[in-house]
Amino acid sequence: MNNEMTYAKSQASFISKTFLYMALGLFVTFGIGYFVSNSDFVFDMIYNNPAIMVVACGVELVLVWILGRNINKMSVQTALTMFIVYALVNGITFGSIFLVYDLTSVVTVFFVSAVTFLACGFVGVTIQRDLSTFARFAMMALIGVIVTSIANMFLGLEGLEMLITYVGLFIFCGLTAYDMQTLKRIHYESYSMDSQTVGKYAVIAALNLYLDFINIFIYLLRLLARRD
Repeated sequence: MNNEMTYAKSQASFISKTFLYMALGLFVTFGIGYFVSNSDFVFDMIYNNPAIMVVACGVELVLVWILGRNINKMSVQTALTMFIVYALVNGITFGSIFLVYDLTSVVTVFFVSAVTFLACGFVGVTIQRDLSTFARFAMMALIGVIVTSIANMFLGLEGLEMLITYVGLFIFCGLTAYDMQTLKRIHYESYSMDSQTVGKYAVIAALNLYLDFINIFIYLLRLLARRD
């Protein structure tokens, strides 16, 4: 009985730490995005120079790749720092959101996204069915969404854009449920490991959930937000 209580307490601590890291990343992203949108000098410097946006996207890809490939070789502090840097760089690209959309709408959609995220996460934690098969299908579908989105940048079909939005939202709602289900497995596999290793896994889990939330927010923004 004591072992069960200890394990449950450890699992709750791991999930709380993961959500804390995720929340910190979201705070940094939206904070930087709001700052960029309210600083004419910074906004003009970034958005009038395409090279900066290209570099920012490249840095994001590199950081995710490094975290995914080298997480076992770095300390918790290094992994968390890289995650926060990723969130900060992502915030730079978020600056335009606060100018394109009404601020009240952005805040409203943020809370709608939070409720949606938590609901999907609850499904992932409580459902008994293994969502691994769905996750593989979702990743393949996501590639299709990305390719179609790029094609529609040239086609400009409003109906196709709406379809992409709904499909993308469905994909990331499903991936949120899967990633929340995976949290329990990650904790189980790392339960007997040292605190440094457990902490690094929490950072990776937080990054996955952070990306799920950001994408849910973006797709809901397209559906619900009012433009300025």
